[in-house]
Amino acid sequence: MAENLNIILRLFAPKIFVETNPTYFTFRLNEQSLQLQTYIYIDENQVIKSVGSEPSEYNNFFKIKLFENEINNMENIKKLDLLEEFMKFAIRKLTTKMAIIRPVIIYKGLDSFNHIFHGYESSIFERVAYAAGAASVFSEK
Repeated sequence: MAENLNIILRLFAPKIFVETNPTYFTFRLNEQSLQLQTYIYIDENQVIKSVGSEPSEYNNFFKIKLFENEINNMENIKKLDLLEEFMKFAIRKLTTKMAIIRPVIIYKGLDSFNHIFHGYESSIFERVAYAAGAASVFSEK
């Protein structure tokens, strides 16, 4: 019974296609499209102030580039956690606020991260998508 319900939910789940590269992601759901640069602004308390775009106001915010090794003044920044927040932000922007069915995420272009994740990019992005609320995750070349 539960397996049948999962199959039915996947049939009706929104399918979000995510074209990836280290500079920006393009998210597509039906006719909607959202392009986000791969950085996040946080404040000194590590509260996210802007995702993928410049904040409307600057108050000592720190720009964290998700896929660059950089030195910043923020200690204990976990970029994987920020990448999850990046994905959650995009999913929320594209799906309705009252969405009951979790989306299917379909990545494209993960091979562009091979020089960063050395072959683990599929596993990392799958984990990130599930943590961001995906029901299923797939990858295309």
